[in-house]
Amino acid sequence: MANIKKHVGKVKSTDKRCVVVFMQLPDEKNQALIIDVEALQPRYEQILLEVVDSQEGQNENDLAAAMARRTVQESGRTVLEEFHRQGLMRKEPVENIIMMPRPNAPFPLRDILEQMGKLDDTVAPEVAVPNTNAEVKYNAFTNNMNAQDEEKRQAMAMNFLMEADMLIDEANKKREQAYAVAPELRPRKAAAAPTAPVAAEPVLAEVPSGKKRGRKTNAERAAIAAASGNNG
Repeated sequence: MANIKKHVGKVKSTDKRCVVVFMQLPDEKNQALIIDVEALQPRYEQILLEVVDSQEGQNENDLAAAMARRTVQESGRTVLEEFHRQGLMRKEPVENIIMMPRPNAPFPLRDILEQMGKLDDTVAPEVAVPNTNAEVKYNAFTNNMNAQDEEKRQAMAMNFLMEADMLIDEANKKREQAYAVAPELRPRKAAAAPTAPVAAEPVLAEVPSGKKRGRKTNAERAAIAAASGNNG
């Protein structure tokens, strides 16, 4: 009997192969996050299937955690971030996803989630406060669990960012559709405020050469009178 393989399935409405990144979105329990395998370029398909087939990928309930640990050699980004940046992931209703854990053995994603119940949503039991005076010993199991929790936390944060980007894109498309139906609703750009005219600087009239400015002084008049008398 073939081994069970997680994360692989198909879209019920199109019968196209897909990989399920998140079985449920945190804020939309009826939506999954998937990658359309048949729409991928060969290199991206190779990268994705390497994560899916890996031991770490098969150990995760959500493939996103394993994708957040693998790096794309060409870009240096994680596989999760790379696929998000390339727009290769999309939301799909849980009802429209059929998982294929074995060849010719379809299993609706909805049924899997129902069988899982709310195990992923249960609150961890309260942990007793450790004695700070006691010697702290290295616990490989605890450290490994903490590392996995951190990876899941980062994967969930990345998922929230991807949801936000998708909502922005969807809002912009809806807005353009509305403007196509009623162009008069499109906001007009505000007209630029008129600039105030710059006052011209006053131009001083030039005094013709040979002429003196202003009235003559008494001393000047006396000198002219004396000169006139001498000439006479």
